[in-house]
Amino acid sequence: MNIKKMSAIGSIIIVISLVVFSVAILSISRDTGVYTVNLSPQASENISRYAGLDDLISYRITFNNVTGPLSSYLISPTGIRSPYHSSPLNTTGNVVADESGLWSLYILNTGNRTIQLTVELTVVPESTMFTVLAAFTLLPIGIVILIFNPVKNRIEKFKNTRRKV
Repeated sequence: MNIKKMSAIGSIIIVISLVVFSVAILSISRDTGVYTVNLSPQASENISRYAGLDDLISYRITFNNVTGPLSSYLISPTGIRSPYHSSPLNTTGNVVADESGLWSLYILNTGNRTIQLTVELTVVPESTMFTVLAAFTLLPIGIVILIFNPVKNRIEKFKNTRRKV
C-alpha cells in the first residue's frame, strides 16, 4: 500500500476515534444529575435514578457551606445497602449495578447544624463504557497506521540506497 492510502486510513481511524469518544463523553455529561440539598440536623434526602444491569453508578457529595457529620449510601432496587460512608469530608463513591431498577442515594445529616450540599449522581450505561474503550483502542491504532507506513517506506529507501553503493 502506498503512503497516501495508509495516511488516509490512519487519519480516518483517528477522526472516528475522536468523534466516538466525544459522543460518549457528551452522553455521560447528559446523564449526570446535579442537585442542591439543604439538610437540617437529623434530616435525610433520597435521590433516585434508574440504572440497568452492569451500569456504573457514581456519586459525589460536596459541602457548600460548613462541613459536618454525614452518612450516605446507595440502596439497590431490592433494598440492599452498598458502600456506606460516614464522613465530615466530601464523599465520592462508585458501584457497578448488579441488578437493574431504581437505585437511591440516601444522605443523612448526623450533625447538629444545617448543611448545604451539592450532590452529583451519574449513571453510565455499560454500552457507553464499551464505546469509550473502543475509542481509546482505535486512537493508538490510527496513530500507528499513520506513522508506520512512512517509516517503513523510509527504511526501504535507505536499504535501496545502501544496495546501490
